[in-house]
Amino acid sequence: MKIDGYEKEIWDKKTEIIEELKRAAREKQKKQKKCILAFKAAHDLVNYLN
Repeated sequence: MKIDGYEKEIWDKKTEIIEELKRAAREKQKKQKKCILAFKAAHDLVNYLN
């Protein structure tokens, strides 16, 4: 099946949106991991001080 210009434009836009969503998901995971590590560090510090 041959893809014409309009279909290629739609395909390119779809691919761009998917890549954007993947990047956003990776960034969100990084932030969640940082929050979890910060919580764990605070928890460990409290346990150490007690």
